Amino acid sequence: MLPANWLRDNPNFTLNIPLTSRFVYPHPYTNQDIIALARGPLVYCLEDVDNPWVNDHFKSLVLDPAAAISESEASIPGTGEPYIALTGQNCASFLSVDTSLGPQLPRRSITQESDGRVDQLNFVPYALRDNRGGKGHMRVGMRRLA
Repeated sequence: MLPANWLRDNPNFTLNIPLTSRFVYPHPYTNQDIIALARGPLVYCLEDVDNPWVNDHFKSLVLDPAAAISESEASIPGTGEPYIALTGQNCASFLSVDTSLGPQLPRRSITQESDGRVDQLNFVPYALRDNRGGKGHMRVGMRRLA
């Protein structure tokens, strides 16, 4: 909190708050074993425009919470709107699911494919998603690698 008298004496100042990316999880009582990525107050998502290999709305993707995430400056083509893009290198893999078990898949039916690594995941702020092209495949929360 900045006192009013300090603001009066210092009308021009710069406030620098370092923002780092971090993984966030829902409360354990939700029984959702998923993970999402945030930077400061912004929640990020995966969208098929930036990850053109996706064909299942990222449903089979599993994300490693120990992954290193890098930041880079980017802008939306056409509008020039700047944002910080987040990229994960070798931070995810695909699941192999026994679909014969029907719509209610028990956890033991989901296994991680050993050769299904994802080289790179490109995240954008959720507020900037959509209207950038693509097929509409998007996800905020991914399965968490145990």
